[in-house]
Amino acid sequence: MRKIFNLIVGMVFCIFPTVSICEKFDLKLDNAATDLILPAAAKAIFEDISPNASDPSLVVRATALITGSWYEAAAPFHPTAVGVYSRLGRYNNTNPRNNNTDINTALLYSSRGILSYLFPTRVAEWNLMLTSVGLDPNYIDDNPSTAAGIGNAAAKAMILGRQNDGMNATGKYAGWDLNPRPFFDYTGYAPVNTAYLLSDPSRWQPDIQLEKEGIYRVQSFVTPQYRYVEPFSYSAAKDFTFPRPEASKFSNTEKYTIQAQKVIDESTKLDDRKKNDRRIF
Repeated sequence: MRKIFNLIVGMVFCIFPTVSICEKFDLKLDNAATDLILPAAAKAIFEDISPNASDPSLVVRATALITGSWYEAAAPFHPTAVGVYSRLGRYNNTNPRNNNTDINTALLYSSRGILSYLFPTRVAEWNLMLTSVGLDPNYIDDNPSTAAGIGNAAAKAMILGRQNDGMNATGKYAGWDLNPRPFFDYTGYAPVNTAYLLSDPSRWQPDIQLEKEGIYRVQSFVTPQYRYVEPFSYSAAKDFTFPRPEASKFSNTEKYTIQAQKVIDESTKLDDRKKNDRRIF
């Protein structure tokens, strides 16, 4: 995941009017998703959500909402496709097939809506993304008869569709209306081992991490356990199987020892810089 987003973050961020790629972007010929939206979104994700790329569940959710809105916005331009969370009909595209203006417009407005929902303190940046290519950031109509309206409607449908998807994005699950805890676990999950007692060497043990001098915190999950989270692209996780982690079973002495030794060997290769660089996977 980090490699993918390093590629994205390495691109020029099209949220500043002086960036050359923004000046050259052509609504008619270019691809708004890869040329404008992804670079700007990646910057926000790795500055505001997960600076060290160590919170994959949050990173994946953000990217899934953004790219999901693209599908919702693009479906009306296809002869048969329909949205997952919306039914916006068919768009009467009068432009030639090689003209991307309308679909780029729809993608930009849908992305502006999702990005404003995910990063409300950066609304000015998302509006600038529109104005940099000549679009009106004040257009909020969701009438699907226009490309911009399709984009706005797609964003609203995506947000509404995932609002109560089990991720506790509002922080109000389990009756926490007066004291919201966004993305806090509400399932009652507790690890078999505590940070202070290893009861089962085959199971995960939370780490005790240094917060700052003299202050430590016990490692915890950044999002709820996925048992009740609504999937994006399939109906039930039980439809998929994977091999049991036999090497992680303490009773399987030989494989357990070999795996543990591999971890130790790799750890000894880390110098002081790599030990403190959480970006290294």
